[in-house]
Amino acid sequence: RLVNVEPQSATGAWIMHPRTFNSLLKLKDQNDQYLLSGLGGYNAPMLAGGGFAASNGPRAMLLGIPVYVTSQIAINRTVGTSTDTSNVYLVDASKLVLLERQGVELAFSDQVGFATDQSAYRAIARHAIAITQPTAVEKIVGVRA
Repeated sequence: RLVNVEPQSATGAWIMHPRTFNSLLKLKDQNDQYLLSGLGGYNAPMLAGGGFAASNGPRAMLLGIPVYVTSQIAINRTVGTSTDTSNVYLVDASKLVLLERQGVELAFSDQVGFATDQSAYRAIARHAIAITQPTAVEKIVGVRA
């Protein structure tokens, strides 16, 4: 299915599993140019910050839209006879609202590791995302990478 992509959108984002991202790093168009471009505008499969360490920022650009990766997207979905597919999401973040379901709860215990002079800290917060316009999120299913 054709996805209507607006590269000039400053609020758009691709969200995908790292396995899908790694496969996209290798793809080139008919002019031998990489499909993913670096954040600085250069055409090479480079990453922000180098390596695949966890990051809060985008990894690269695809069609002029930043790419974010998360391992929270399943890679074992069944589509047809394939049992190793994933989903890719194209999101217009300006149509999403972050909701706080529970304020931050902090807890401390000095009894957990008493014998070894250790302390334990815990912070819990609950959030949700609301989509204000259903067309703000496009789910591409059955992606094999």
